[in-house]
Amino acid sequence: IPDNVIQQADIQDDAVGTDELANDVVINTSGAITTTGINTSASLVLTPSSAPATTEGAIYYDSTSDKVNVWNGTAWEQISNLIGFEAKGSGGHITDYSIGSSHYVVHTFTTSGVFTPTASFNVDYLVVAGGGGGGNSRAGGGGAGGFRTATGLSVSAGVAYAVTVGAGGTSAVSGSNSVFNSITSTGGGRGGSVDASGAVATGGSGGGGGGLGATTEAGGSASPAGEGNAGGHGYFSVSTQRNGGGGGGAGAVGGNASANNSGDGGTGSTNAYRTGSNVTYAGGGGGGDQTSGEGTGGTGGGGNGGRDTSILATAGTVNTGSGGGGGGGTGGSGGSGIVIIRYTI
Repeated sequence: IPDNVIQQADIQDDAVGTDELANDVVINTSGAITTTGINTSASLVLTPSSAPATTEGAIYYDSTSDKVNVWNGTAWEQISNLIGFEAKGSGGHITDYSIGSSHYVVHTFTTSGVFTPTASFNVDYLVVAGGGGGGNSRAGGGGAGGFRTATGLSVSAGVAYAVTVGAGGTSAVSGSNSVFNSITSTGGGRGGSVDASGAVATGGSGGGGGGLGATTEAGGSASPAGEGNAGGHGYFSVSTQRNGGGGGGAGAVGGNASANNSGDGGTGSTNAYRTGSNVTYAGGGGGGDQTSGEGTGGTGGGGNGGRDTSILATAGTVNTGSGGGGGGGTGGSGGSGIVIIRYTI
C-alpha cells in the first residue's frame, strides 16, 4: 500500500481489532507500523544515561540518581515530583519527601514571594533572618539572623501570605528581617568597628564587640530574646593587640577575644524541614584581628574573620542567615535568610 493512501477517515471506529494485528508489532519513531508488528508483552525501557539535549517534553533515566526526569522547558524535574504528590498551596520551590508513613510537601523561599494555600490546614515553619555584616578594622563578627521555628501554625484557604526573605547586611551593617504570616525573625546585629562605621549592634543574634579601646568592649545582645545569642567582647591593648569578638549564633554565644586571638562565631542551629535531614543555619561571624589569630565562623555558614589587610574577612553563606566575618580591614557581608514552610499530605 503506497504511503498515505489509507486516511483516518477510511477506517471506521473499532474496524481493526487486535486479532487483525500480528503479535510483536512495534511502532517505529516515524509513526509507521513495521512488519514485526506491535509487541503486546514488552515494557518501555529507557537506557540509563546522563542528561540529554534539553528539548521540552524529553524524558530520560538518570543513572546517577536512579530517577526518571522530564525537561519542563526550564529545568530537569523528577517525574515522581510531578505525579507523586499534590501540593496544597503555591509559592516558593516545591519539593516533597517521606519520613516513615508521613509524607511532607515543602515550600522553600530563598527570595521573597507569596505562599497561597488552597485549603485551610496547619504548617510547620522555619524563618531565618539575614545575618549581620562584620565590622571594619580589627572588628567584631556579624551576628546571625534570628532563627524561629515551630509547628502547628494555622493558614487559611485562598489567603496570600507575603514571604519576606531578609538580606544579609554589608560590612558594618545589620541584617534585614525575614517574615512569614505573623512570624518575624530579626536581622543579625553588625559587628563592632574601630572606624567610624558604627559600634556593635543588637539583633536576632548580637554582633561581636570590636577592639575599640577596652578589654571588656561588649558584644551586642540578642534582641528580641529567644531568636539567637549575644556576641563576644573585643580586646584592646596599646602594646599588643586589637581583636574583635565573635558574632552570636542561633545555637551559642560568640567567643570572646583575647590578647592573642579574636573570638570565634557562635554555632548555628539545625532544622530538618527542607529535606528531612538536619541542616545547620545561622552561625555567627568570626572576629577580625590586627596581626594573628583571626576568629573562625560558627557552624551553619558563619564567615571567617580577617587579619589586618593581609587576610580578607569572608561573607556568611547565602540563605543561611549567618553573620559575616569581622574585618582586619573591611568586614564580610552577612548571609541572606531563608523561609521554609512544611505540611503533611
